[in-house]
Amino acid sequence: GQDSAGWLLFGGEKVNTWELVFEARVPPIVLLSACLTSAVAGSHASVSSGLLRSGAISVLGTYLPVSGVKSAAFVARILFRIDSLLPLLGKFGFTAVSWRTFLAIFLRMSFASDVLEYFESRGFVDNEQQSSINIETNRRINLQDENWYDELILGVSRASGLSTDVLLRIIKDEHPFMETLNYCQIGSPERLYIELAAPEPEGAEGLIPA
Repeated sequence: GQDSAGWLLFGGEKVNTWELVFEARVPPIVLLSACLTSAVAGSHASVSSGLLRSGAISVLGTYLPVSGVKSAAFVARILFRIDSLLPLLGKFGFTAVSWRTFLAIFLRMSFASDVLEYFESRGFVDNEQQSSINIETNRRINLQDENWYDELILGVSRASGLSTDVLLRIIKDEHPFMETLNYCQIGSPERLYIELAAPEPEGAEGLIPA
């Protein structure tokens, strides 16, 4: 898509998403994990923009090339969260959840995992410490604690014995690029709400509605 509209490649067939309007049912939410679907240096007529034109309301695209294995895991984590979290929220009495909020929270969790994997690769934390810090960080993110990143760095500091200033300086000097930063959400995700099934009244299990 350098000189013309972006496209998706299925086998040997290029699909121009700008030509899907009135030709295909495009869902309101699209998750893309192919490379360069909303490219920084590509055509403004990107794959993501074409899907918005063709009926999508929110598209998760990619600025840059992505790792095949990591991108597959990234999308699988979103699908797992949809499958596991939404029914749980319904049981706790929530009636709807904003897609914008849902995905924003997930992206923070994914970024936290990237940061902790980076620190583990540097030998600052072991796998057990990384897992423990990740669980606590995810808890804070899900509770929408604004200090989750500071607490993550503090957790690594305690585990590694390095000060938070040293850890932040290492990040600044090495400027590692986290995989999650390849992704961007475009469109109007704030317009989308997922309606959650209301919990059944006690004793109503198995009843067939009239």
